[in-house]
Amino acid sequence: DGLATLRWFSLKDVTLPSELPGYDLHSPVTFAPNDFRVAFAACKQGECGLYVFDLDQGGVDRIGDGTTVAQPVWSPDGQYIAIRLVSDENNGSIPQVQVIRVETGQVIYLGDADGPGSPLTGWRVNLPEGITSTGRCEYPPGGSTPTPSR
Repeated sequence: DGLATLRWFSLKDVTLPSELPGYDLHSPVTFAPNDFRVAFAACKQGECGLYVFDLDQGGVDRIGDGTTVAQPVWSPDGQYIAIRLVSDENNGSIPQVQVIRVETGQVIYLGDADGPGSPLTGWRVNLPEGITSTGRCEYPPGGSTPTPSR
């Protein structure tokens, strides 16, 4: 059918792969920092968005709408995911980054990755190329670390 299939296997038995078929992947799969969940941008039967798959429990949840153009980035505590959205409004000059609370799917931030109030400035993660306008991945000098609202 031309769609990419997510496949994995346990290191206890590499001869028995598991799979999650039917997703047209639009990003690399990224692992949560502290458990067995993965996030990826994909479309399945016309439902495009950000998906989180729990490898232990086997459940898949769509937590964000729209199409992303870079791999999802997990917060260090695994509670939030940042994605870069495709936007015709800004002509690609300032990427729109959306930060989503994984548990609820609530968007807690939409704007420039380095903008005022952006939770990404405190994550200290390496952002994939293209997700931010400046690529800053450190705490602001002399400032407090922004944290997502709950």
